[in-house]
Amino acid sequence: LDYILLPQLTTLNITRFVQLQLGAQIAFLINAKADSAVNNGTNNPYNKVMDYYNKLDYGLAGGVEIHPFNGLLIGARLNISLANTNKEQSANIGLPAYLPNAAGASLKNNVLQIFAGWKF
Repeated sequence: LDYILLPQLTTLNITRFVQLQLGAQIAFLINAKADSAVNNGTNNPYNKVMDYYNKLDYGLAGGVEIHPFNGLLIGARLNISLANTNKEQSANIGLPAYLPNAAGASLKNNVLQIFAGWKF
């Protein structure tokens, strides 16, 4: 699943070296793929992967950013989804192998990001 994440964060500078981040995030699903050894035919469920997932996701985000010396920044952020990634499916259709078959299964799009950069 490929998402564009749009976090809206409020930052709190503890010192000039440490920054805390907290806020909300919205994510848009732009692409979904499923690998299969048998991927042929027009009625194959692997050809319609996007139909099984919600296009919009929302949740919370929080993180920390450290500025150890002039220009360098190191940080981590956790994005926690509050919405189901998969669409609600009726019980009478067969789900493809890449989706959980349990009734009421809930998938979430949770992401841990670790980053480093140079600010100039």
